[in-house]
Order: sequence, then structure tokens, then C-alpha cells
Amino acid sequence: MSKRPIILSIAGIDSGGGAGVTADVKTASGLGAYALNAVTCVTAQNTKRVNTIFPIPATVLKDQLLTLAEDFEIDSVKIGMIYSLENVEVIAEWLNLFECRNVVLDPVLRSTSGVDLVEETAKEKIFDVLLKFSDLVTPNFPEFHYMLSHHNKGYILEKLKSSTTKKLFFEVLEEASRFFFSINTPPIFLKGGHLPTMIRESHVVNEFQHFDLLLKEGKVKVFESDFIFTKNSHGTGCATSTAISVCLGRGQSLSDAIKFAQNYVRNSIKLARGSMVGNGNSAIEHFNPSYLRRFY
Repeated sequence: MSKRPIILSIAGIDSGGGAGVTADVKTASGLGAYALNAVTCVTAQNTKRVNTIFPIPATVLKDQLLTLAEDFEIDSVKIGMIYSLENVEVIAEWLNLFECRNVVLDPVLRSTSGVDLVEETAKEKIFDVLLKFSDLVTPNFPEFHYMLSHHNKGYILEKLKSSTTKKLFFEVLEEASRFFFSINTPPIFLKGGHLPTMIRESHVVNEFQHFDLLLKEGKVKVFESDFIFTKNSHGTGCATSTAISVCLGRGQSLSDAIKFAQNYVRNSIKLARGSMVGNGNSAIEHFNPSYLRRFY
């Protein structure tokens, strides 16, 4: 059996258990990895709303990261919700000091319920500084919007919004991919859950497709699957980026890691059907028996 990968999640705590560090630890553990965590903030939230966000003091986050690095050989790092500018700076300093490998940045900006999950002053720092230390960035569509606007590429964003066919939409994405490649942005895995409805429509009436997209080296690679209608989608972004981190920590290629993560999250959504927890957007089932048998 190959070495068990050690995965570090740097993220916030979701008190409802469906996202953040909690979801990252569940995902990594369910896929046979050993999960470390450094907590950036604590939230009071449930399946319906985020009520309170308390940022962990920067000195405490720094101590967590330094203490972990002195003892563990970390195979990959997943960065999620950070919230404060001070903690963005601490993470950047730590990444620069230890030259970590397989760094996956999931730039969490806003909750599904509409609450900002990062201070306004920290947004630019995330994309200006943390991207330099990352091997992959995994935005959803609204977060990708911010990336374009941040670089004054609003015209690309407008072309995406006005695209009337999938062909046009993907052609504009290729333009975006060429731009980001030209400024040395790491590969972008664009999670497709928030893509425009028109893009997700199938040729079959009342059926939809799901697209995730990899923007790499000026090109776009499409990962297509059937769309799942579900109320169990809380934390799917966290699970996806963490599953990719686990695979990269095992030495898999980026393309294989994405395919594996996509399959894992789809199966986790299906497994959660009929087991609603809470009264809002419920979580997926991170512990899938087929994966547990495979890795344990």
C-alpha cells in the first residue's frame, strides 16, 4: 500500500458541520488521507444561514501553521475560507517560508445564503499574493467573475454573460484562459454549479448537464456529467477541492485528480439523498462505503 498522504486544510469552522474544515477533514479521511487543520475563523451557522463570523487572531493561526510544519511532512495544502486580511498575510508568509507543494486555493468569498465570507480588504490580497504560491485555484462562477473584474477584464465577463450558445461561451472562456496564462496564473478549475442555466441545458427537454472546466495553459478542458437536482449540496465546493488535494498528494496528475474528485462528489450527493440534516441546504455524505473499502 502506498504512503498515506497528509493533507493540511487551512479554513474556517462551519458549526453546522457541512463545509469548511469539518468537511475537509471528513473528505480527506473518507479518501484514506490523514487530515491536519489550521483554523482561520469560527462561524455560527446552520444549513439555512451564517449568523456570526469570528476571525482567529493572526498570532494563533501562525502558531498553528508553524507547529504543524515542524512535525508533519505535508503532501498537499487546501486553503479555503480565510476571512481576515491579517490571516491572508500569515498564510502567505508561511507558504513562502516552507515552499509547500500541491497548494490548492479555493477562494471562498460568499455563502450561498448571501453572506460575505471574507473582509473586503482581504479579497485583493488573496488573488494578488496567495495565487503566487498556489498550484491550482478552484473558484465557482461568481468567484471567477471577481477574478476577471480584479484584472479589469470586465469585457470578458460581459461576453460570458451575453453568450447565447455553449460554443460562444466556451470560446470566451478560452480567451479568459489565454489571459490568465499570460499573467502566470496557475491552472483554474472552474466549478460549474453556478454556471448560467442556458449553458447547462441539455438537448433533451427538461434535462440539464453539469460542466466543470479546467483553464490551463491558455486552453479549456471540459469535464461533463449529468446534472443532479438535490437539496444536499452544502459543502460540495469544499469537498471537491479537498478531494483534488488528496489525489495530488498521492502523486496523481491534475486531470486524473479532477476526474476522481468529480466522481467522488457526485456519489456523495447521491448517497445523501433521503438523509436530510437540518431544514436548509443539507450536506453531502462524505463517507462513501465504496471509497472506504478502497483505501482502508
